[in-house]
Amino acid sequence: DEAERARIPDPNAQASFEASRLNIDDAQGGAHARALEDTRALLALRAREIAPRLPSRPASGRWHTDGQVLYLQWTLEGGRAPALLQMVLNLGTEAAGAAAPPGRVIHERACRSQGDGVQLAPGGLRVALQDLAHA
Repeated sequence: DEAERARIPDPNAQASFEASRLNIDDAQGGAHARALEDTRALLALRAREIAPRLPSRPASGRWHTDGQVLYLQWTLEGGRAPALLQMVLNLGTEAAGAAAPPGRVIHERACRSQGDGVQLAPGGLRVALQDLAHA
C-alpha cells in the first residue's frame, strides 16, 4: 500500500538518524532500566555458561513445536564437558503446559514447575543446561 510505504522513514535521512539515537537518560529508570539490567544479566549468563562450551557441532540444533510451545535443543561440545542446551518457550497468547527441559535451569521467565513439567505464561520460557557426562 502506497500510504503505508510513505510512512516508512528514509534510513539515509538525517532526521531518521536523530530519531533512532538512544537517550541515555531513558535507561536510568522504569522499563528501560529493567530491560538494560535483564540484557546485562543474560549476556553474563551467556559468557559464563554457554560461550565456554562453543563452538557447537555444526547442525547440532534441533527444534519442534507442540501447539503453541516451541522446544529447542543444541549440542555444545567446545571447552568444557559436552552438554545439551535446551529451551522451552510459549509462543501463544494463553498459558501452556510443557515438558520441562532436563538439566540445571540457567534461566527462566514467566514459568513455574508443575509436576514433571512446567507451566508457561504467554512468552514464558525455561532454559536448562544438561551435562552429557552426567546424563
